[in-house]
Amino acid sequence: MDCYHRWDFTRPHYISSYTLIYRNNDYNIKMRIFITRHGESTYNIENRLGGNPSLSEKGKEYARNLKTYIEEQYDFPQKCITSTKKRVLETIYWKKDFTSDKKLDEINAGVGEDMTYEEFAEIYPKEDKLRKKDKLNYEASNKRFLR
Repeated sequence: MDCYHRWDFTRPHYISSYTLIYRNNDYNIKMRIFITRHGESTYNIENRLGGNPSLSEKGKEYARNLKTYIEEQYDFPQKCITSTKKRVLETIYWKKDFTSDKKLDEINAGVGEDMTYEEFAEIYPKEDKLRKKDKLNYEASNKRFLR
């Protein structure tokens, strides 16, 4: 994926991926995997960490466009696995058959949950610096920061 491309987050983007996911003796099963992010949340607009907010109007538009896009796909995967976050469930509001798994939830921001990025940086400057350095692998330097 082009990390420098400006994405229109009101439209679904498709990245084709055929992945061999099961290998057992003589059985090889190929599965098509479609990955999408939830629509824009109110926290995205407010520049807040984590939490469990609802979709913004732009996020709801993305959800409607995603629904249309999926309905147009003749070979779209039928199984749907999501995180448990409200914004995700609102993004797939139209999908009746899905499984939610807490293991797919976003990174926990600990005591920073629901704070703006500015508030977090002001109150916890050391943690903010560590988090910005490597967000995906960041672990609070002190477990008290985690909830």
